[in-house]
Amino acid sequence: MELTTRKLGAVPVQMPAPEEKATIEAVLAEVGAEWAENMKQQGKPGKKVLEAFRDALPD
Repeated sequence: MELTTRKLGAVPVQMPAPEEKATIEAVLAEVGAEWAENMKQQGKPGKKVLEAFRDALPD
């Protein structure tokens, strides 16, 4: 039996248009900043973790 991503339930998605990239990045930056602040309020290094995560992402 051949296992393919579709058989495993994966659904292909269309990536956003290049002109939408800046909007998406701005929204994600805001979400990340809110998360980091929430972690800071809990005494956790949210900003440091977020920066490490972003540094690990491919360009």
